Amino acid sequence: MEEFRIKDGVLEAYVGRAEEVLVPEGVHTIGEGAFKACVSLRRTVLPASLRRILTGAFKGCRKLQEVEIPAQVSYVGDYAFHRCHALKKISLPAGVEALGDCVFLYCDSLTEVRMPGVKSLGKQVFVNDVLLEKLEISRELDKECICDVFTGCGGLQEVSFAEKEPGQRERSLADKGTYRFPNAVEVVAGEMDVPRLVRVIAVDILRMMELEGRCLVTFRTNLKHVDIPEGIEAIGKSCFFDKRGIGSVRFPRSLREIGSRAFRNCINLEKVIFEGNAVCVHEDAFKNCSSLKMIQMPGNLQYVLEGIAGL
Repeated sequence: MEEFRIKDGVLEAYVGRAEEVLVPEGVHTIGEGAFKACVSLRRTVLPASLRRILTGAFKGCRKLQEVEIPAQVSYVGDYAFHRCHALKKISLPAGVEALGDCVFLYCDSLTEVRMPGVKSLGKQVFVNDVLLEKLEISRELDKECICDVFTGCGGLQEVSFAEKEPGQRERSLADKGTYRFPNAVEVVAGEMDVPRLVRVIAVDILRMMELEGRCLVTFRTNLKHVDIPEGIEAIGKSCFFDKRGIGSVRFPRSLREIGSRAFRNCINLEKVIFEGNAVCVHEDAFKNCSSLKMIQMPGNLQYVLEGIAGL
């Protein structure tokens, strides 16, 4: 017990280095930053007595893979699991009705999330959780709060609604069940019949992009790594022109065309990855990309650019 700093039921700090931690029964609150940057932590078992997880409680626990949140927990604070890069699944109890800012920001191994009671979401809760595939939500989730919440979650393919709680009125068939889709682009640009809440989430995923049909015409941010979402068939003229922060870009299997000057003057672009072969690249699409060193094709076939000898 020496590794726990507990006061009046609040775990104020964990100072051990174990890979698996069993939090003592009787703790009702994980305090602010209690496990912050515990880089050895891989699994934690929380007690049935737990009610609250405060701000930044597990922030930066980059090896944390598994945490089971007890049924009586009703509060999860801002940044509680921020940058838990190894966390794969999370299931929130129905009593958690709101999530603050950045709770699961950059949890980029997260594949499944269940949040059946959440009605309100803060900013950037799931931003850049690129492997998130399955999401269970409440029918009562407020559409108005979904703004820069799921941005960059391009892997999302399934949204389901939690079972109706006793006492809730019946919903129309359109608001029931599980909705599967190949990608967010198909929901936004296609003609898929999905509930409005699912469509709002898909639009939020693509918030940093402007589409015309399945053509990406504007990219509104300057990320170091750009992962073009599946479903995009063309990259428009000058789409990434002069975005000097980009170091690498991955193109999806669905891509068919890279337009004129699409990446011109991206002088720090070093690597491009093609998931498909059938891409028409316009002649000056990568003009002045003077740092480009590697082109990767399907099957992990790589071409290294080493300059032009003899000049």
